[in-house]
Amino acid sequence: LLGFFYRRCNEIVRSPIGAGIVTTAVFAALHVPNLFLVLVTFAAGVFSCFVYVRAPNLYVSGVAHGLLAYALYQFLPAQLTGGMKVGIEYLQR
Repeated sequence: LLGFFYRRCNEIVRSPIGAGIVTTAVFAALHVPNLFLVLVTFAAGVFSCFVYVRAPNLYVSGVAHGLLAYALYQFLPAQLTGGMKVGIEYLQR
């Protein structure tokens, strides 16, 4: 989302903060109905947009996303994380 959506949104909104909020909201919405992941991805999205504005590097963002997902999956109970499932898989769980 950072590489495409944020940049296009910034062209339309003409505000890095506004584009960051919209991008973060879209990123969090992609994790519905898992409320835990919605909250975590919203917070991580805000941080990622802030970092991307200062130093636009998608590799760092991708590695950070992978490491955060791995840490959440390994170190938090599945009852809290919802098994890291989203969408219909979360509802079937």
